[in-house]
Amino acid sequence: MIGTFRSRAAKLTLLAALCFPQVSTAGTTTGDFLEWDREAQDSFLQISLIMLQTVATQVRPEASKCLGDWYFSDDSNTKELHDEIILTMRDYTEFSPSAFVLGYVEGVCGQFSR
Repeated sequence: MIGTFRSRAAKLTLLAALCFPQVSTAGTTTGDFLEWDREAQDSFLQISLIMLQTVATQVRPEASKCLGDWYFSDDSNTKELHDEIILTMRDYTEFSPSAFVLGYVEGVCGQFSR
């Protein structure tokens, strides 16, 4: 039940974060990301989450702990977490993949300082 609530809360927060148009200026969108092979998607997500963890340690330590507990504490659920992110991404194909991942993580762990 808590997982379902958290998933719904994450999706609502992601939707709110994505209401502000953040169309990719580099030309790569989440729609493009969805066409990549799975190995490239997994690599991008892992690198993005490592970078967000690093940023969070400096701007919001409690988000860093949350991200560590959610993503980095158990390697056995990495595929499941990536599947969840990619599945949600299918509903938001016009955004920057990096902005999407940030919004998703903020949905799980709360907003980073801006």
